[in-house]
Amino acid sequence: MKNFKNLLMTFIGIIAVAMCATSCLNSDDDSIDAVTQNRYQKLMSGMYSGKARFYQLKSTRSLSSQKTYVKYDSIHTSWDVNADSTFRINNFPVFMLDSAIVVEKTSTGSDAEKYRALNQAIRALKNSSEGYIMGTKARYVIPSSSWVSENVIQFMVQPYTIERTINFDGADHKVYFVFSPYTTGAFSATNRKFQAQLALSAVYIDKLDSSHTVPSQFMNSIVVTLSD
Repeated sequence: MKNFKNLLMTFIGIIAVAMCATSCLNSDDDSIDAVTQNRYQKLMSGMYSGKARFYQLKSTRSLSSQKTYVKYDSIHTSWDVNADSTFRINNFPVFMLDSAIVVEKTSTGSDAEKYRALNQAIRALKNSSEGYIMGTKARYVIPSSSWVSENVIQFMVQPYTIERTINFDGADHKVYFVFSPYTTGAFSATNRKFQAQLALSAVYIDKLDSSHTVPSQFMNSIVVTLSD
């Protein structure tokens, strides 16, 4: 069971699955038919509880090019897995995504001030009705039979975009939190544990358009894990 937990917590898997996802999905040799997919989804369906843990990408002090994910927050929550290929995270804390926007103290100028204000405004959602989402959703799919072993089912996670109205920089803005479709999860049939990763890949302001995305110099990678 230790190996099952390590399977989820190995963040390099986020990169690896992005590289192999296309070949897995396009493979005819080990594809899963709709009936089998549904059978696995029925097996995984149910109510689960545990923690949503939030990790941010950080450089080590000794070597700036060496980066690692460090936990910065967590919350007790629950998630409902449905046999229709979706699962819902209950009471998702949007305000904990503030660490996706990082503006160094030495950064100056209008853009630096704008995104510094956005960081503070996201965190301030904790004290408003917009701070939590009652049920943010994600899709899950098993790409091929090679992702299934005797006791463990691995799957890809494709979270839905989170949209919030946030006041910063002197006005109300629609802010979109967009997640990568290439993260993973795992289900243990032995003790019925369902664990998953979500990786925030971009933040857009006002429109889901590349010209409205938060610039890379102010955007930091965030990973959320669901596990017991």
